[in-house]
Formats: sequence, C-alpha cells, structure tokens
Amino acid sequence: MGGRAGRAVVTAAALLTIGQAHCDLAYPNDEGLAGRHCELSPTATGAMLRDLSGGLGTFVRIPPATERPLRPGDRVRLGQHVMQVETLG
Repeated sequence: MGGRAGRAVVTAAALLTIGQAHCDLAYPNDEGLAGRHCELSPTATGAMLRDLSGGLGTFVRIPPATERPLRPGDRVRLGQHVMQVETLG
C-alpha cells in the first residue's frame, strides 16, 4: 500500500501470527508492534482478527484483546504497516 513494496502471505494453517519477533510475519524494526501483536485465523468468508498488542492497537477499530471478523478487501493497520485481507479460491 502507499507505493511501498509489499508481499503476499498465503497460509493454509489454522493461525497466522504477526508481530515484532517469533511470528509467521515479523517486522523486527517496527516499534509500533508488540512482540506478538495479533493473530489472523482464516474463515470461509475471510479471516478472524484477534488483537494481542497489549494496548498498542490493531486498527480496524477493535478494542484490545478482542476478535473481529474480516472480509476480503478489509485493511488493517499494524504499527507502520497496512495489510489487506484477500481470499484465494
């Protein structure tokens, strides 16, 4: 997004972790992310997002430590990154 280089992450696993370290998708230099910032669980219609940031925030406007369903095309801001959910099918 925003003219920056991006990458696609495809998973068939039950859970995709995103954060600063020891995650499936890690951004070690992003101080706006917690070590384990959030989890994405694929669903039949998109994904379920669970915030684990400890108050740093996962911005689709969800309260900390809760889940929210995501649909294809939804964008999520984590630290300095914007991610878009798409399904392959």
